[in-house]
Amino acid sequence: MSDDVPKDGIISSKLLTEKLTESQKIDPELIEGGETALKKMRSQLYEYLIKSVEYEEKEAICGPDRNSYYKTDHDATAMCLKEDYYSGLGSQMHAAYNTQIVVCRGIIVFYYLSQDRSDIRTLIPTLEGFKSMYGCYPKRICADAGYGSFANYKYCNTKGIEAFIKYPSWNGERTGRYPAVYEYLEDGTVSCLGGRTGNRVEIPNRHPKTQQSAFYKVENCTNCQFMAYCRRFMKEKEGNERIFEVMPEYVTLKQGARDRLLRPEGIEMRVNRSCQVEGTFGVLKQNMAYTRFRRRKLAKVRLEFALTCLGLNIRKFLKFKISGTPVVVKHFRIKFFFSLAKQDLFPYFFGCLGILFEVKCVCCCIQKRPIYQSLQAVSRTSIDSICLP
Repeated sequence: MSDDVPKDGIISSKLLTEKLTESQKIDPELIEGGETALKKMRSQLYEYLIKSVEYEEKEAICGPDRNSYYKTDHDATAMCLKEDYYSGLGSQMHAAYNTQIVVCRGIIVFYYLSQDRSDIRTLIPTLEGFKSMYGCYPKRICADAGYGSFANYKYCNTKGIEAFIKYPSWNGERTGRYPAVYEYLEDGTVSCLGGRTGNRVEIPNRHPKTQQSAFYKVENCTNCQFMAYCRRFMKEKEGNERIFEVMPEYVTLKQGARDRLLRPEGIEMRVNRSCQVEGTFGVLKQNMAYTRFRRRKLAKVRLEFALTCLGLNIRKFLKFKISGTPVVVKHFRIKFFFSLAKQDLFPYFFGCLGILFEVKCVCCCIQKRPIYQSLQAVSRTSIDSICLP
């Protein structure tokens, strides 16, 4: 084997092209098998080259953050949808996009559309886009367990955002069916379900999974009434000690989120989120019959979703206008609407803006409706709390 050919990994098409070119200069008499063996070698190199070019093309289309794409829409990611319109619930993969909306008191104030298959990596880009549009971060944010991760908690803590974000084990801990097996204390120790204290230890020939993690040892577990539950995932169901691998910073942030969620304010935020965000998606899907994207490519789909969100906001304005609810017209920039002008849709943009001016509803502060009294939050003023799916 040549020195420039890697022993492991992928061989690039460029290297294969060079080797195929070199094979054209080889004298058949120097090869065992003569002209027949040389032709076979060149044929194999050509097949490898075709496959290598095909793989490189697919990787370039797919990009570094995805593992799949569709031939009919290269920007779409293969996802298992909640409602499978072909063969049942979640049974096949389909071309799809991940949509996120930021709702403040019933109004969509920001949207984000990505190719991610899960929500966990969409929180930070969504909040950064919100910051670029409004010039500040929200004071509070409420989101479901799909957004609960160490990176998201740390990000919100760094930016000074009060995060009412659930974590994956939240429902089990809240109901008491699957309580947390330990609690991290302020003095740097852990307390297990049985009330025993665990201290940090170093274990020879064993290392934590991450650099931020550490081992904590709890002893005298023989007569603990929670032993069966605590060791349910361990091979050894009985023992006098238990070792926990703990990431102190993550556990501290998660416990802080739990304490916030259990406060009366947190309960109100959770109820508010389920009403506003899930209700908004319900209006989009059920009332507006918007269950599928009509266009392809990320830019076009993003634009279509933006206009749909704009239409929903206009429906809300018209609803209260027609019902005779007193409104006070405020004049200022509506950054959400003006952001559409950056996407080369001037006819649609000015058409929607003309509708808003016609109904004298550039932005309304609806009186006698406290939940809608901060529609001016869409302006340059700060937005106190927002909700994500």
